[in-house]
Amino acid sequence: MKSSWFGFAWILIVALGSAGCRSVLAPPADCPGDPVEVVMELRADWQRAPYVGRYEGTDCGGCESDVKSKEFIRRETENLLFRYPRHVPTRYFAALLAYEADDPIRAIEHLDTLFAIQPVHPEATILRARIALEDGNVPYAQKLLREQVALRPNDPALHEALSSAHFMDDQLDDALSSLDAADRLGGPQWRIEYNRGVIEEARGNSQMAAGHYKTSLSLMPHWGPPRNRLEALEKGQVSDSQVVGFPPARIR
Repeated sequence: MKSSWFGFAWILIVALGSAGCRSVLAPPADCPGDPVEVVMELRADWQRAPYVGRYEGTDCGGCESDVKSKEFIRRETENLLFRYPRHVPTRYFAALLAYEADDPIRAIEHLDTLFAIQPVHPEATILRARIALEDGNVPYAQKLLREQVALRPNDPALHEALSSAHFMDDQLDDALSSLDAADRLGGPQWRIEYNRGVIEEARGNSQMAAGHYKTSLSLMPHWGPPRNRLEALEKGQVSDSQVVGFPPARIR
């Protein structure tokens, strides 16, 4: 089993949400309007919030007075979700914030509710699969990703995530096949090439792996993992526990 598979820090990429207040149901009388604008403001606050390591607490240190901590943003998001429990973008944002706060149980609760409202949601699927893999539940991650790939076969990120799940299960041929599918669908070449290197290194093909790492580095010069693996190979440090790049979490 590959032990440290998710070295590339997950990224939030902001895009406008499209669902309205209680997106599936008609808004109740006490629902004053569409929460999309509020969610957008919370996302902007999140991007400005201080980031220390992987998780961040309440202390903002020397931040500007109008910069909110991530913990405060999370509380505001939960409050908004209490008023708009069926608003999918808010639900997903709350799941992401819970995950970042090292609260996977709450993140799973949000994601399960989201799937009950909107069964097809690639970004939520990738986050749920990631949590499952971190918990060692590879079969569940594979099942979930296969189901979503069947529903959204043209989504390259789903194929990338499925490749990572196969890699975690030592199914290297399947991992490479899923990566090839992601490549054909327009997935990011720099990450796909790096992950091909990871797979080839796990197969014992160090020279081929180095070629993929070099290609990845040429496409993304400032990304550390391919450089680190190349340096390790030059020193003869071959390992089957190197990390794979995982698709980033995104906000719809």
